[in-house]
Order: sequence, then structure tokens, then C-alpha cells
Amino acid sequence: MKKAFFLFSMISVLVLNSCSIDSDEPSFYVETLPVASVDLPTEFVYGQSHDIIVNYYRPTNCHEFNNFLINTDGNQRTIAVLNTVYTSNNCSTLIDTGNNSNGELVSATLSLNITSTDTYVFSFYQGTNANNIDQFLVIEVPVIQ
Repeated sequence: MKKAFFLFSMISVLVLNSCSIDSDEPSFYVETLPVASVDLPTEFVYGQSHDIIVNYYRPTNCHEFNNFLINTDGNQRTIAVLNTVYTSNNCSTLIDTGNNSNGELVSATLSLNITSTDTYVFSFYQGTNANNIDQFLVIEVPVIQ
């Protein structure tokens, strides 16, 4: 009986310790992705909400839209796309239907309430150039009443 109890105890300890879910490594991280293009109205109507369609390339199936990073200064908006990237050995590179090797072209919608009659200036993050300088797509949209 003592041998059976000892054997059962050893097996239990091995099973419980070998399946620990505690890990110091995160299972995901957040990555900023460059904006490929933007669909904006040619003008905003004061007091209304408008949708802005932001297109970007999702490089792998482990990338998932998280949110927009928005820096607001008056009527100026600097906008970047944030993706959650899940760390997995099962990630595969995505290729757009147009055979774009940057990934799969996807869209995310940003809703904006127009609270000012002044022109809105948007700077959409498009990555960095060869000199590691941030590049932006700058678009101005006037407001009508």
C-alpha cells in the first residue's frame, strides 16, 4: 500500500508541475502598423458623426485589430493602427488577393464626432523611411454647417 501511495504521489507531482500555465513570457504584444490608404468624406458636417475607413495590411493571421492610437491637438489628429499580435508557432504570412506581399488588406472604421467648424487635419502613420523617419499621409477635411 505504501508503494502504491508513493507511486501515486510521484505521478501527481510530475503531472501538476509539468503542466504549469505560469510563464514569464507574454502570449501577445501590441504592434503599430502603417496605414495603406484612407476613405474620408470630402467634407464634414458640423454636429454630425462621420466614419473614416482606414485600410492597412495585416501581415499574419496572428495579427488582430486592437484599436486606433489617436493624438489630438485641437482639430489636428495623428492616427496609427494598433494590432494585437499573438505569439504562436502557428502564425502564417498572409498575402493579399492582389498578390501583395505586405499581407492581407483589411479595413477598420474610426467614428469621429465633428465638434468644431474649423478644418480637420489628419496625419495617418505610414511607417518609417530608409532614414528611420516617421512618414504620414496628411489629409485636410473642411467642415460645413
